Amino acid sequence: MSISVSQSGLSSKNIQEMYTAKNAAVAQPKETVTQGLKNNETDADTVQISSEAQQLFAARSSKREPGTLKIGDNLITWTMEKRVIHLDNDKDLRNALSEDINNAEKIADQIKSDYRMEYGKRLDISSDSLTWEIIGHIYPGEIAKALKKVDFLIPDLISEGLDSIIKRTKTIDMGEKGKDENRELWDEMADLPNWVQDAVKEAIDLVN
Repeated sequence: MSISVSQSGLSSKNIQEMYTAKNAAVAQPKETVTQGLKNNETDADTVQISSEAQQLFAARSSKREPGTLKIGDNLITWTMEKRVIHLDNDKDLRNALSEDINNAEKIADQIKSDYRMEYGKRLDISSDSLTWEIIGHIYPGEIAKALKKVDFLIPDLISEGLDSIIKRTKTIDMGEKGKDENRELWDEMADLPNWVQDAVKEAIDLVN
């Protein structure tokens, strides 16, 4: 797991506790978790988390750790290794895209920025290609339907490739050429005319 631990000063235990805090917040009403954290309650309705993890979790709104992005109430998380990004495909990610499909572009841009900071070189994936890979794993069916409605000849690679995407994978593995078998698919999506890409995004927004 390359989540820039050395830069952030977090131990693996800290990171695990933060993920525990995030999962607890998703699984329980926000007010229950918040009150439990304030009171250090240990009953069945709350989760016991160390004070250090509580402080880190509370600081999310004001300080962004590498491998995370706060969008509204949603905490988007990912890990990195050379040439590959592993984006958590969870409720927070789906909510963020449901609220605004263009949030996928914000996530893609932040991922590329973190990667450059971590490895000292750019991730060899365009922002548009990364954006479509994120959208495509959340809305593969919707993309396929929208593309059929536009007056444009869609490459077979796209129409056939979308059929093979599994909608609910725990993580979205996004890699450079040679590390991601679907890279060419998302590159093709990114190369479609802007009006086609905009039409697809608008169609997805309508179903949300």
